[in-house]
Amino acid sequence: MIETANKKRALAFLRIIATILIVFHHYQQILGDFPGVKVSFYSGRFYFGNIVEFFFVLSGYLTYTNISKIENGLNFGAFYGRKAKRFLPWIFFSSLVYYLLHIVYVYINNEAWISVYPHWWEILINSIGMQSGWFFATNRLNFSLWYISVLFLCYGWFYSLTWVGKKTGIPRVLFYSFFVFIGIGIKTCLYSGILIHAPFFNGFSARGYAAFFFGLIVACLLQKKNRRDYYIFVGITICVLFAFCFINTNMLEYIVMIVVFALLIVLFSTEFMNKIINLKVFEFLGESTLYVYIWHIPALLFCVIIKDLVFHGMQLNSYFAMCIYTITLFLVGCVFHSLIKRGRCSIYKDINSDRKD
Repeated sequence: MIETANKKRALAFLRIIATILIVFHHYQQILGDFPGVKVSFYSGRFYFGNIVEFFFVLSGYLTYTNISKIENGLNFGAFYGRKAKRFLPWIFFSSLVYYLLHIVYVYINNEAWISVYPHWWEILINSIGMQSGWFFATNRLNFSLWYISVLFLCYGWFYSLTWVGKKTGIPRVLFYSFFVFIGIGIKTCLYSGILIHAPFFNGFSARGYAAFFFGLIVACLLQKKNRRDYYIFVGITICVLFAFCFINTNMLEYIVMIVVFALLIVLFSTEFMNKIINLKVFEFLGESTLYVYIWHIPALLFCVIIKDLVFHGMQLNSYFAMCIYTITLFLVGCVFHSLIKRGRCSIYKDINSDRKD
C-alpha cells in the first residue's frame, strides 16, 4: 500500500486523469457533442461515465488500512464521522449553490436545466449524502454526487462486514466477495431488462458494491502473507464474475473494465511507477480533485447562466471551451485545497485529515 507522501504521486496522477475524463464526460453529456466532433466523451464507443467505477475501486483499495483499526476497536461513530466530516460540508454547500443557481436559470430561461426542477427539501436529502442508492426517491441536486452518496453506503457496509467477520471468525474476504457478487448480479439483471430498485440494492448501489469491494479484495490479496490461498480465492472469484457474462454478454466489458482499473491501481502503487511519476505537483493536484469533482456541475451551470445573461455569443460547445473550463476548475480546486491545508478555513481545517481512507 501507499503510505508516505512521495509514494502517493503515481496514484494521484491516475486520479487526475480520471477526474478530467469525468469532467469531459459530463460537459458533453449536458451540452451535447460538439460540431464536427471527432472524439466524444459521452456518446462514443466507451462510456466514460463508467470512469466513476475507477474511483470506487480506488476507494476500496485504500480503505484496506481501516480493517486493522476496526478489529482493534475503532467504533462506527469515529470511523463514519471522519468520512462525514470530509465530505458532507461540501455536499451541502454545493447542493445549496446548485439549487440557487437553478432558480436563476429558471428565471432567465423559463425552463428547468437538464429537465429537472429541484425542490427545497431535496437539499436536505442531498446534504446528508443519501440521494442515491439508499431509500429516498428524489432528484439529485448536483447529480454527479451520487458517487459520494453510494460511497457512504459502501463505507457503512464495509465497517459492518469487517466487524461481523471479527466477531464470528469468518474470513472477512468472504463477505466482501458476496457484495461484489451482489453488485454484479444486480447489474446483470438491469442489463437483461429486469428492474431492481430496492432500498440499498439498486442500480446506483450495485455499481459501488461491485467496484468498491473488488478494490478492497485486491488490497487484501496484496497484503496477505499467505498469498497462495488468496490468489486461488481471487481466481475463483474472477471466474464466477465472468460466468455472469454468459447470462448477459454486455457484462463482459463491464467486468473487464473493473479488473483493468484494479490492475492500473496496483501498477501505479509500485515503487517503479512512483519513481517515474515523482513530481510534487501531482500530489497537490490529486488532493484537489475532490473539489473539482464536487463543484464541476454547479460550475457548468454558472457558466451557462453567465452566457445567457452577458456573453450571448460565447461558444461553449467546443473542445477549447471545455479545456479552459476544466483548467479553471482545477485552479479553483487548488485554491480550496490550499486554504484548507493551511488552516485558513477553520471550520474545515481537519476535513482532509483522513486522506488514506
